[in-house]
Amino acid sequence: MDRALPAALTFATSPLFETAMSLEDRFRQALADAISEVKSRLEAEFDATVTDVKAEADRDRTAALTVADEARAAAVTEARSALQAELQAAFEGEKAALVSTHEGLVAQAADAARLEAARLAEAAAAEADRQRQEAQDALARVKADADATVEAIRNELREAQASAVRVREESEAAIARLQAEHEAAIARQIEEHTAVVARLDAEQGTVATDLRAALDAATRERDEAVRERDELAGEATRLRAEFDAGMTQARELAEATLASLRAEAREAAALHSQAVDAHQTSALRMLESVRTLDNATSLPEVLDALTVGASKESGRAAMLVVKGDRLIGWRTLGFGALDQEPRAIEQSTSDVGALAAAVNTGRPAVTGTGSVLSAPAFSDAPADRPGLAVPLLVAGRPVAVLYADQDSAASAPGWTSPVEVLVRHAARCLEGLAVQRATAGRAGTARVAQSA
Repeated sequence: MDRALPAALTFATSPLFETAMSLEDRFRQALADAISEVKSRLEAEFDATVTDVKAEADRDRTAALTVADEARAAAVTEARSALQAELQAAFEGEKAALVSTHEGLVAQAADAARLEAARLAEAAAAEADRQRQEAQDALARVKADADATVEAIRNELREAQASAVRVREESEAAIARLQAEHEAAIARQIEEHTAVVARLDAEQGTVATDLRAALDAATRERDEAVRERDELAGEATRLRAEFDAGMTQARELAEATLASLRAEAREAAALHSQAVDAHQTSALRMLESVRTLDNATSLPEVLDALTVGASKESGRAAMLVVKGDRLIGWRTLGFGALDQEPRAIEQSTSDVGALAAAVNTGRPAVTGTGSVLSAPAFSDAPADRPGLAVPLLVAGRPVAVLYADQDSAASAPGWTSPVEVLVRHAARCLEGLAVQRATAGRAGTARVAQSA
């Protein structure tokens, strides 16, 4: 009895790993075979006991026929009672063990699901906090850069203003100096002219000609001084105009810079809001896919829910089931005409592509730039398009493989992690279904054996 029930459990659960199309039929066949085996073994043991009792009675029949008949009847009754007691005890023990095992597996599955949901929630919250902090840091950096730029412009304006004031003061000092020199020169010329006139009055000769020449030279010097003063005044006017123009240009530049910084700050705030919204949408989408997987009650429902959930994250998804050394298409989304005939897809596990690598190694395989693995032929994906193949492992054995890549519209970055999380959760769901079906099969086998 102890050996028959584990054999029935192994036979009842093996179809889940070999094929997805005849799972329920094989469970029924395994249950019937287990019942037949237990019944045959019980009948054989019972017949053997009866035969032994009859042989012993025949040997003693010559000595005491009446005593032998009574002994045979007592032996048969005792053997039957002992066998029934043994079967009942074995059934009760196996039943208690199965109930304990089932409760432990269910509790482990529930704890794993709760831990996975808590981890996803914590990861989502941490990612939102990180993006929020990055946006705040970016806004702070933009504000700091704006303040530094404005302060630099202010410093340049102050330096330009100080330079213009310094030039203006130097021009005014030069004009004052030239005016003073001109007036001094005029005074000297007047004094010299007065002296010359006095000498002319005394000499009345050739000295008058020299005096007129000196007077003409003084007049020319005065005219030159006046011209230089006018040029200095013009230069001062030009410098003042250039200073005013520079101030206006600097003010316009500062206003334009501030406007640009405000626009960049608004753009950064908009990008942060979009990132937060996208993260919330992704979290809700992942939660909906997990709930759909949890509500699935059979292998086909789990495979369909996993394909739909993965396509929402990546854009395109294809599910292939493992059948011996072949991979047979189950369902595709985003692959055009193949979505109507997914079972037309068939590949070998001995290929060198990403699908075969994922099945043979039991680990995810990537395609695209930097990878030596090729995307499946039915995807028609460019060589540089990122792709991901993830095996669906149940009790450590691959029962299917999911391929996903980005469509032409390009999905959001970071889609590979949610796809792998969905595949791992689907594997846990399948293991839970296997435990439930195995437990139900054992209970049915025990009831049939008891009734027999």
